[in-house]
Amino acid sequence: MLPPGAAVGGCIQVPDLVPEKNARSAYFKIDQSVPVATGGELQDDDAIVLGMPTRLGRMASQLASFLDQGGVWARGQLGSVMSSTAG
Repeated sequence: MLPPGAAVGGCIQVPDLVPEKNARSAYFKIDQSVPVATGGELQDDDAIVLGMPTRLGRMASQLASFLDQGGVWARGQLGSVMSSTAG
């Protein structure tokens, strides 16, 4: 349950690591209506909920790359961080 005054900002997807030419030839679903994240939008959020499948307990490489290279994590701009796993 969200606290009073809280708003849900919607979904974004992280950039794919596969070049577009290769993704098209491999029939990836690349024409999605979900906006692609740039990294700058994360620092202004009060909460970030990440959902992804895991491979042997590790997050998807696209998300790991986005968080590692986006800069906001390394610069400490995400404020307090809490993580949780379910399953």
